[in-house]
Amino acid sequence: MECPSCRGENPGGARFCMSCGKSMSATCPECATELPAEARFCLNCGHQLGQAQADPARARLEQYIPRELLTKLETARTSGEPQGERRVVTMLFCDVTGSTAAERLRSRARDVVRYIGDRAGSPEATAA
Repeated sequence: MECPSCRGENPGGARFCMSCGKSMSATCPECATELPAEARFCLNCGHQLGQAQADPARARLEQYIPRELLTKLETARTSGEPQGERRVVTMLFCDVTGSTAAERLRSRARDVVRYIGDRAGSPEATAA
Protein backbone atom coordinates (compact mmCIF):
# COMPACT_ATOMS: atom_id res chain seq x y z
CA MET A 1 0.00 0.00 0.00
CA GLU A 2 1.49 3.35 -1.05
CA CYS A 3 1.34 6.44 1.18
CA PRO A 4 -0.44 9.33 -0.58
CA SER A 5 1.85 11.84 1.12
CA CYS A 6 5.41 10.46 0.80
CA ARG A 7 4.81 7.56 -1.63
CA GLY A 8 6.43 5.14 0.84
CA GLU A 9 5.41 1.47 0.81
CA ASN A 10 3.36 0.24 3.79
CA PRO A 11 1.80 -3.12 4.68
CA GLY A 12 -1.86 -3.59 3.72
CA GLY A 13 -4.38 -2.34 6.28
CA ALA A 14 -2.00 0.26 7.75
CA ARG A 15 -3.82 3.30 9.09
CA PHE A 16 -0.71 5.52 9.30
CA CYS A 17 2.42 5.64 7.15
CA MET A 18 5.46 4.05 8.78
CA SER A 19 7.76 6.49 6.92
CA CYS A 20 6.14 9.88 7.46
CA GLY A 21 3.48 9.12 10.11
CA LYS A 22 0.60 10.69 8.18
CA SER A 23 -2.81 9.08 7.88
CA MET A 24 -3.09 6.54 5.08
CA SER A 25 -6.70 7.48 4.42
CA ALA A 26 -7.60 10.76 2.81
CA THR A 27 -10.60 12.91 3.62
CA CYS A 28 -12.77 14.74 1.14
CA PRO A 29 -12.30 18.53 1.34
CA GLU A 30 -15.99 19.05 0.47
CA CYS A 31 -17.87 16.65 2.77
CA ALA A 32 -15.10 15.34 5.12
CA THR A 33 -15.83 11.69 4.23
CA GLU A 34 -12.89 9.37 5.00
CA LEU A 35 -11.59 7.85 1.77
CA PRO A 36 -9.14 5.08 0.88
CA ALA A 37 -5.64 6.23 -0.09
CA GLU A 38 -6.04 5.32 -3.77
CA ALA A 39 -9.35 7.23 -4.22
CA ARG A 40 -9.37 9.85 -6.95
CA PHE A 41 -13.00 10.86 -6.35
CA CYS A 42 -15.05 11.11 -3.15
CA LEU A 43 -17.28 8.09 -2.51
CA ASN A 44 -19.99 10.31 -1.02
CA CYS A 45 -20.17 13.53 -3.08
CA GLY A 46 -18.04 12.72 -6.16
CA HIS A 47 -15.60 15.60 -5.62
CA GLN A 48 -12.40 15.14 -7.66
CA LEU A 49 -9.42 14.81 -5.32
CA GLY A 50 -5.90 16.04 -5.86
CA GLN A 51 -6.74 19.14 -7.90
CA ALA A 52 -6.20 21.65 -5.08
CA GLN A 53 -2.93 20.08 -3.98
CA ALA A 54 -0.08 21.98 -5.59
CA ASP A 55 3.35 20.54 -6.21
CA PRO A 56 5.55 21.82 -3.33
CA ALA A 57 8.62 22.01 -5.57
CA ARG A 58 6.71 24.16 -8.07
CA ALA A 59 5.46 26.41 -5.25
CA ARG A 60 9.03 26.95 -4.07
CA LEU A 61 10.17 27.79 -7.60
CA GLU A 62 7.30 30.26 -8.02
CA GLN A 63 8.70 32.22 -5.07
CA TYR A 64 11.79 33.07 -7.11
CA ILE A 65 10.86 32.62 -10.79
CA PRO A 66 7.85 34.25 -12.49
CA ARG A 67 5.09 31.83 -13.56
CA GLU A 68 5.39 32.82 -17.22
CA LEU A 69 9.07 31.88 -17.25
CA LEU A 70 8.36 28.57 -15.46
CA THR A 71 5.74 27.76 -18.08
CA LYS A 72 8.25 28.48 -20.87
CA LEU A 73 10.87 26.30 -19.19
CA GLU A 74 8.42 23.41 -18.73
CA THR A 75 7.31 23.69 -22.37
CA ALA A 76 10.92 23.60 -23.52
CA ARG A 77 11.62 20.59 -21.30
CA THR A 78 8.62 18.60 -22.55
CA SER A 79 9.18 19.44 -26.22
CA GLY A 80 12.89 18.70 -25.96
CA GLU A 81 13.79 21.92 -27.73
CA PRO A 82 14.62 25.17 -25.94
CA GLN A 83 12.40 28.07 -26.86
CA GLY A 84 13.25 31.63 -26.10
CA GLU A 85 13.63 35.07 -27.46
CA ARG A 86 16.53 36.90 -29.02
CA ARG A 87 17.72 40.16 -27.58
CA VAL A 88 20.36 42.65 -28.63
CA VAL A 89 23.11 42.81 -26.03
CA THR A 90 25.98 45.26 -25.87
CA MET A 91 29.13 43.87 -24.31
CA LEU A 92 32.31 45.70 -23.43
CA PHE A 93 35.63 43.90 -23.30
CA CYS A 94 38.75 45.55 -22.01
CA ASP A 95 42.35 44.51 -21.77
CA VAL A 96 43.89 44.66 -18.31
CA THR A 97 47.41 43.96 -19.50
CA GLY A 98 49.68 46.65 -18.15
CA SER A 99 47.08 47.88 -15.69
CA THR A 100 49.78 48.58 -13.09
CA ALA A 101 51.50 51.01 -15.45
CA ALA A 102 48.16 52.64 -16.26
CA GLU A 103 47.47 53.09 -12.56
CA ARG A 104 50.82 54.84 -12.15
CA LEU A 105 49.95 57.16 -15.06
CA ARG A 106 46.53 57.83 -13.57
CA SER A 107 48.12 58.67 -10.23
CA ARG A 108 50.61 61.04 -11.92
CA ALA A 109 47.78 62.70 -13.90
CA ARG A 110 45.85 63.23 -10.65
CA ASP A 111 48.92 64.92 -9.14
CA VAL A 112 49.25 67.23 -12.17
CA VAL A 113 45.55 68.17 -12.02
CA ARG A 114 45.82 68.87 -8.28
CA TYR A 115 48.93 71.00 -8.86
CA ILE A 116 47.16 73.03 -11.56
CA GLY A 117 44.07 73.38 -9.38
CA ASP A 118 46.14 74.51 -6.43
CA ARG A 119 48.04 77.02 -8.58
CA ALA A 120 44.80 78.35 -10.14
CA GLY A 121 43.35 79.02 -6.71
CA SER A 122 46.50 80.65 -5.30
CA PRO A 123 46.63 84.48 -4.89
CA GLU A 124 49.61 84.74 -7.30
CA ALA A 125 47.65 82.99 -10.11
CA THR A 126 44.53 85.14 -9.69
CA ALA A 127 46.54 88.40 -9.67
CA ALA A 128 48.23 87.60 -12.98
